[in-house]
Amino acid sequence: QEKSVSKTERSRIQNKENLDIIPGRLLLIDCYYHGQKIRIVNVYTAPDRSKKVQLFKKVNEIINVGFNVILCGDFNTVTEEKDRISTFPFKISREGKLLADICSNASLADVYRTLHPNNVHFTPKKMEVLEYLI
Repeated sequence: QEKSVSKTERSRIQNKENLDIIPGRLLLIDCYYHGQKIRIVNVYTAPDRSKKVQLFKKVNEIINVGFNVILCGDFNTVTEEKDRISTFPFKISREGKLLADICSNASLADVYRTLHPNNVHFTPKKMEVLEYLI
């Protein structure tokens, strides 16, 4: 059951900065919630591996800010064997390792993986849902 955000709650969020860093791919919002500064970063990676690596490097730059960060979006990148179904042995890609290192270095946690540590899960291509909230 989803809980909607009330008008009272929305009025407590003060948007200070909204930047489309890479149009259609990387959005940053700095805001205050109950007096605490929060950076929300939304990612939608390109299928091209080199563009994905460039985007992840930019993410790494903008999440190391010294205050709370929420990183979410569609990463199109596998960082754990549990996030794929295949008959081939798992080998983490260069961009998968980069994303895993970025999240680890920033002390970010995959909320889905934290709540469901043993589930094998991925988002089917036809479903349009938020894949990660890290």
